[in-house]
Amino acid sequence: MNPLWQQLAAAALVTGDPPPAASPGPAWYVTALLGFAAWIAAIFLSIVIVVLSGAQQSIGIVGALACAGGLLLLRSQSPFLTQLGLAASIAGQVGMFFGLGSWLHNFHSAAIAMALILIVPSLLTTNAIYRVWCTAASILLLATALDQWAPLTVSLAATIVCAVFLALPQIPRAYGYGAAFALLLIDAFSIFGRYQDPRPGYLSGILAGLALVYAAHRLFGNILYAAIIAVVLIPAPGVAAALVLILIGFGRAAPVLTGLGIAAGLAYLSNYYYALSLTLLHKSLVLIGSGLLLLALRWTLFRKDPA
Repeated sequence: MNPLWQQLAAAALVTGDPPPAASPGPAWYVTALLGFAAWIAAIFLSIVIVVLSGAQQSIGIVGALACAGGLLLLRSQSPFLTQLGLAASIAGQVGMFFGLGSWLHNFHSAAIAMALILIVPSLLTTNAIYRVWCTAASILLLATALDQWAPLTVSLAATIVCAVFLALPQIPRAYGYGAAFALLLIDAFSIFGRYQDPRPGYLSGILAGLALVYAAHRLFGNILYAAIIAVVLIPAPGVAAALVLILIGFGRAAPVLTGLGIAAGLAYLSNYYYALSLTLLHKSLVLIGSGLLLLALRWTLFRKDPA
């Protein structure tokens, strides 16, 4: 009998027979090698898709067939076939995207259409990695299509995380992790010039602030300090969205989500610091105001009771 189960039974915390031992899966290095082999095979599959398509119009059809075949392989219990299905489906999605661009003759329209299409395959499988990929790719495509309105997708990602982890717990957490990963990528791409304008996006900041207040309400029941921080961070929606991830990760014991939030916040602040569209005076005033706010919050939170 399991020694831990014996201790729990002796303390009258459990009764009956212990649960059956879970069958050990393949060693991690075996899974890694199989996954590597599957992705190499998928690269050659992508080349075959391009060769067989012959034209941009037909590459979308071939990509859709590859995506459907990958979804079927994801049902397998074999690590090799699962990884091959994942890679083949992603390669097929790339082909579908290029096909949509050829049919619609507009990159932004193709990006929006592909973002909506990716919702369907994520619902047809239970593979968590595939759902994370579809969610993150959908948000990134939407950010690319919105262009100057891209900061709105940061608030959208934070809202999805709130919905998955707080409002609708029946939704698989993979969708929330996908949204958090997309938020990190948007902030990271900003450093390299893709979404390089960190100027105030007040609508995005308001939405991210509302998500922060909602998270504080659901987790701690107190929204006063969260509301103050949300108002101050309206000009910096990326920071508010990162705080949403950190808060939910801490409150729901999800360290991966907390790590993604910390990385997203650092990426946004790095972009804000190095942005040339803002003057040094403006950045100095923001730093001074942030420091005074943090000191005021510390005095409020840690003041001693006179009694």
